Amino acid sequence: DRAAAFSAAVLAASPDAIVVDELISGRSVYASRMAAEIVGETAGVTDVALASAGAQPEDQHRLAEALAAVGDLSDGQVLQVRYRSRDAESGHRWLSRRITPFRRDEDGRPVEILSVVRDVSDIVAAEETLTHAALHDPLTGLPNRTLLSDRLTGALFRARRHQQEVAVLFCDLDGFKRVNDSTGHAAGDAVLVETARRLRDCLRSLDTVARVGGDEFVVIVEPLDHGDTVPMPTARQLGESVARRIVATVGKPVVVGETSQSITVSVGLAFAGGAGDAEMTAEDVLRDADAAMYRAKSRGGDRFEVCDPGLQSDLTERGRVASLLRHAIASSSDGVDSPGMSTAPPRGRATCAGALDVAYQPIYDADTGRLAGFEALARLSDSGGTPVPPDVFINVAEEIGLIRPLGMQVLKQACGALARWRSTLPDADHLTMAINLSARQAHHPDLVDEVLAALAEEHLPPDKIVLELTESVLIQAGPSTVKTFQTLHDAGVGIHIDDFGTGYSSLRYLVEFPVTAVKIDRSFTAGLPDDPTSLSIVRAVAGLARDLNLGCTVEGIETVEQQSSLPDGVLLQGYLLGRPGPASSAEQTILAHQTAK
Repeated sequence: DRAAAFSAAVLAASPDAIVVDELISGRSVYASRMAAEIVGETAGVTDVALASAGAQPEDQHRLAEALAAVGDLSDGQVLQVRYRSRDAESGHRWLSRRITPFRRDEDGRPVEILSVVRDVSDIVAAEETLTHAALHDPLTGLPNRTLLSDRLTGALFRARRHQQEVAVLFCDLDGFKRVNDSTGHAAGDAVLVETARRLRDCLRSLDTVARVGGDEFVVIVEPLDHGDTVPMPTARQLGESVARRIVATVGKPVVVGETSQSITVSVGLAFAGGAGDAEMTAEDVLRDADAAMYRAKSRGGDRFEVCDPGLQSDLTERGRVASLLRHAIASSSDGVDSPGMSTAPPRGRATCAGALDVAYQPIYDADTGRLAGFEALARLSDSGGTPVPPDVFINVAEEIGLIRPLGMQVLKQACGALARWRSTLPDADHLTMAINLSARQAHHPDLVDEVLAALAEEHLPPDKIVLELTESVLIQAGPSTVKTFQTLHDAGVGIHIDDFGTGYSSLRYLVEFPVTAVKIDRSFTAGLPDDPTSLSIVRAVAGLARDLNLGCTVEGIETVEQQSSLPDGVLLQGYLLGRPGPASSAEQTILAHQTAK
């Protein structure tokens, strides 16, 4: 009849396999024409029962569980199971099987079941691809931060269960930005891929290495338990051994095209999971390893450091300083930053936070004794007025990404102070203001607009502002950075190299960079006048600057003997001549200089 013909046509046209099985015998009493193709020729059309169905041994338990559960189904209810089936060509394919009771006995118990079987290999492959993409870095193929966190949480659980530690290494490449700026992002990507390969080569198969940032990688190392017969290295022994291997391996030059890139790595090492670390989370361990990495980087990089109790205390203090910085910069950004005045918290805000100020140290002409200008220096204090050492809060600002806004506040306050002095004090038009730039500021594409906007806002001539860069900043300077400072130089802004002579390639910068002056580092001044080497270096640098038509400032002058030993034609800066002080102190210096004339 039409109903039977319709059913037969549907079964014949269906791309799925339709199978009816007897529950007691496990034999198939019906199988559509697609059954052999989908379930597999090896099983045969009459042997595609639920209990076997050509399933791989490791998945047969799935089918057994489904078989046990099908007796509890009501009519119309469906149970679905997914499993791998043997395949002669690909090894296995994924099948999805939907099961429902088909015929019952007099007591209502299912005696036959109907299954609809579909090949879902393509769907599973797509799901696996999406899952992999969600948990792995697309460039290197390494686990990403999400998968790392999951694996680290598992490693900490296992470590606590076995009363042992796990080692976590936070790795950050030194000088990677220089590669991107000088040779392009394609070369930078090649360096990252090669770094990932080298990191994998440093580890065992059970260890994890993940990429968690641009040039940041994290390694998890767990000790193996071989039983009592084999001595087991501790996590600390394994971690330090791996750290040494990573520093040595990653630090080898990377050849990209025809260029050899010299990249080193700073590694921070932390341990957790022992009996006393029951409360530590994956993020806690990563924070400790990250802090140790920053200490390695602050000590020159190309090394590893271990997180210790002293560093834990540093973390607490750095957290306090970070809070002070955030409040101080937010307060200044709200427009409370009068030039040269401490930044008070806006009304309604908590007062237990920091105040950002700028101190000004005078600079004099050695030949005439005339006041030449000032250097602007950032200062931070807490709500009680206790100052935070500059080397502490500057490093923290670098770590938490606030160095650019901090630098911009110093620039704005310094420009505002200089403009006010020029308009209200006599003999101040010739004064210059030196402002230090961080690496993040120097390499940022908006630097030109920010500097020129600050000058325009205060109606300052560009030649009254000097930007000071350390050699460590210049080491990472690519073509875009050179172009930035060439634009500023062409606008009239002074470009000085700070701490000159302490880097590795100082003379090259004088050729490649639009420099207007150099500042001789205080480490050379400290040896004057008795150390003949320091004296020779100071005189040689001053002579070189003169021959290249560059200015030269000598900092760190603390004694009359040091000042007397200096050559002519230089500018002088140091505690002997004047300590850094607030804007009011700088104003008194300007007035005193006018009176002395």
